[in-house]
Amino acid sequence: MTWDEYFAAWQAWTHTHGGRMPPVRDQGRVTPLGRWCNQQRYLHKAGRLDPAKTARLIEAGFFAGAPAPDRAARIVTDLHDLVAEGRRFGTVYADPPWLYDNRATRAAAQDHYDGMTLDALAALPVGDLAADDAHLHLWITSPLLLRAQRLFDAWGFEYVSGLVWEKDQMGMGNYWRINHELLLLGVRGQARSFRVKNLRSVARFPRRRHSAKPEQIRQMIEAASPGPYLELFGRRTAPGWTVFGNQVQTDLFDTDTITVPAPSRQPETTPVQTPLAETWPTQATGG
Repeated sequence: MTWDEYFAAWQAWTHTHGGRMPPVRDQGRVTPLGRWCNQQRYLHKAGRLDPAKTARLIEAGFFAGAPAPDRAARIVTDLHDLVAEGRRFGTVYADPPWLYDNRATRAAAQDHYDGMTLDALAALPVGDLAADDAHLHLWITSPLLLRAQRLFDAWGFEYVSGLVWEKDQMGMGNYWRINHELLLLGVRGQARSFRVKNLRSVARFPRRRHSAKPEQIRQMIEAASPGPYLELFGRRTAPGWTVFGNQVQTDLFDTDTITVPAPSRQPETTPVQTPLAETWPTQATGG
């Protein structure tokens, strides 16, 4: 069978078996499809899987797999609760509700979320929640780029690189009409590399509603960065992730989600007066 035929067989299997991966062995014999799946995971982890194939597998959710019992999603509305529990995370994935000065940008975001001042964002106890060796993936737009350093410093990370999300639609802009966002990477401790070596620094995925980010990028982060995983200002639950935010959407029938009631203490916010089959990137940039 060709790679494409195995890929189609895997999709058919997961569709008919509730998202479960095919077994490697059945009645003591190695199954060809299970062996193929193991091979893809091995090549991906070793950075030897073809980028185009990697893109198809990530888009199809191959590396996410079915949620395991210990991969329940959790929603929290106060980060201090996690600090009190002594939780530490190998990866922090943040999409802050930045405040913008531009009136048009403010109006575009006003209906979607409340913004937070830079001081309020810097005061979040992210540094207390990040493991000694950890990655920070931080979303920011071009007009606010220089503000990111304040959060890297406050949260205890060193900026090292980044990814460009190229959108399929043109956005706003008084100068260049912006159709991209930036995902900056910060590191701390000994977390000085990715676990895989084939992730490129430009990714093209369609624009999503209300500033939501592509789920494919979350899967890229899972492949690259160490767990456990904490998402700040998330929009939806994800298996194995703790998600902080007040706009997290859950499936009505999602039994793998744990919701923690909101405590009285809330992060400082300011009402907003101001404001994720795609193609895999074909050229890497240094970082």
